[in-house]
Amino acid sequence: GQLAWDASSEDYHDYRDQVDAFAALGAFRTKLTEVTLSGVDPPLSVITTMVSVNLFQTLGVAPEVGRLFVDEDAELADPGDTTVPRSVLISHRLWRQAFGGDPSVVGGTISLNAWPAIVVGVMPAGFFFLQEVDVWYPLQPGGRYTGSRSYHTWTLVGRLSPGTTLEEAQSQVDVV
Repeated sequence: GQLAWDASSEDYHDYRDQVDAFAALGAFRTKLTEVTLSGVDPPLSVITTMVSVNLFQTLGVAPEVGRLFVDEDAELADPGDTTVPRSVLISHRLWRQAFGGDPSVVGGTISLNAWPAIVVGVMPAGFFFLQEVDVWYPLQPGGRYTGSRSYHTWTLVGRLSPGTTLEEAQSQVDVV
């Protein structure tokens, strides 16, 4: 079973850390951002969103090429420093359109609004989860749209622990 609701990034961390009814709990930002992918001809407008490091593991989805996010991908020294590359996952569609399906793009650096980004993986063909997205990047503690309970722009998705009912999970969430 799954449970989803709007929350802040701080709520997500509390639920993830304090509710044992979930075998996994992931999050994604419901507001999308349009940015320019430069370094390709012509430059492309792409849709991005932020996700928890474990969102795709929670959904049971593996990349076609490369890897999913790991905790280190979210641990940049300064999330506001545009000279520090961030890790990203890209859609299969963008991989084909902008990079001709070249697997060597994984591990390489691309430019999103002049911010360097290291491509760690390519999501599988046909992957779609609620919104059409080209680029995902990890939620960073202390980064944008975090650190406040007033930004309710996150949707949480939980995978229940075996033997746990939705009602039990909701009861634990209500306590937190």
